Amino acid sequence: MDKIAKRAGMSKKTLYLYFHSKHALLEHLILEKLFGPLEISPEPDKQDLEAQLFHFIFELGHKIFNERRLGLLRAIIGETTRSATVQKLMTDLFHLASPKLGLQNWLALQQEKGTLEIPSPKDAADYLFGLTLCVPLLGQLAHTGPMREKDDLERFIKEGVRIFLKAYRVHSKER
Repeated sequence: MDKIAKRAGMSKKTLYLYFHSKHALLEHLILEKLFGPLEISPEPDKQDLEAQLFHFIFELGHKIFNERRLGLLRAIIGETTRSATVQKLMTDLFHLASPKLGLQNWLALQQEKGTLEIPSPKDAADYLFGLTLCVPLLGQLAHTGPMREKDDLERFIKEGVRIFLKAYRVHSKER
């Protein structure tokens, strides 16, 4: 905290007025830099579920695949293997950040409206992320190849959304 206070041009006492511990400071930085501007939600004015989900996932992908965010995520992943504190913090923050994205809430609303038959909005959000952004994200985190071209990423996301909706959409004759 001494080094941080010095670089910030303040005393350590002043720094502790803002952050009561190193853990609180790290949590704030990670939330702001990693999860901060990710708050988006499906476009409710689009009638088609597929179009709403595609828009949401594509926008999320655009924000996730920012090189600065990927670099921070790589660094944090490296630290989780060395620090149980960082590992616990990241686990907690992922659980806190996921509802902020809006997807779980949107899925819960679709469940209530009877348009999607999902057992758990949280699990469904995880399935959708896995079907659409997980493989491209893992490729970028591990540097296994160049980022997918925009058209290829769009196709991949659309196919994942289509598969998800095929599994969970309630067809009109079932309502």
